[in-house]
Order: sequence, then structure tokens, then C-alpha cells
Amino acid sequence: MVSTNTQIRKYEIVFISNPEITDQEIEELVKIVSKEINDLSGTIIKTDIWGLKKLSYPIKKFREGNYVLIEFDILPSSISQLNKTVESNETIIRSLITKIS
Repeated sequence: MVSTNTQIRKYEIVFISNPEITDQEIEELVKIVSKEINDLSGTIIKTDIWGLKKLSYPIKKFREGNYVLIEFDILPSSISQLNKTVESNETIIRSLITKIS
């Protein structure tokens, strides 16, 4: 029987960044998260920057945020490290990693 931690799975991460950062800083943030995924032997499938959107409720006193979606393939055992990296970035105010297959 094969352990599920040795099979690559498809995930997506949606994160919301501080609305006060520039487009260039958003691009840099995407590069940081993408590099972490690649460093964990993951493969980026798609990156989609949704831009500035109004939040349903205030997060860290912000009423708007820059939304980014990244789809990627990675081993399930690497998700906790990716989550720690994203959560330690002060520019990201909220994130969610979801398994999609």
C-alpha cells in the first residue's frame, strides 16, 4: 500500500495582502510564495492576481485587500512548511491552502 504522503497532490492557495502595497510589491510577494513552493519540490500550475477587492469584514483593520490565487502540485507533507512561510509574511493578512484533487 502506498502512503498518501508520497503522492503529489494538487492544491491552491488564496492569499490576501495588505491593500497599501504597490503592484510591484504584489509581484514580489507572488515570487516569494512561488519560490517557496518550488523549494519544497512543488510545481506551479497557474498564478492569477485578482487585484484589490473589498473584504466581507475587516481583517487587521483593513477593509480591502489584494487577492492572489496560485494553483500548484506538491507532496502533502510539504504543506505545513508552506503554511508557516506564508503566515510569517507580515504583508499577507489572510491565507487559505486547499487540496483540489
